[in-house]
Amino acid sequence: PERQWRIQERRLHLCELMGGWIGAFVAQRILRHKISKSSYQRVFRAIVAIHNAFWLGWLLFGKAVIQSF
Repeated sequence: PERQWRIQERRLHLCELMGGWIGAFVAQRILRHKISKSSYQRVFRAIVAIHNAFWLGWLLFGKAVIQSF
């Protein structure tokens, strides 16, 4: 069998962390890729939670959230 080109999960998570989690979510649903791997999903959901907490804080408290980081 021919070796297929693959992206490391670490790199996928880095892209998600940098803001690409929405695209990753859509791709998972459309392509059904990585949806059953629980270790991947745990990290993905943590990244989504971090983004949601940050942006919710930004909306509610504005610049004070940014300055606290």
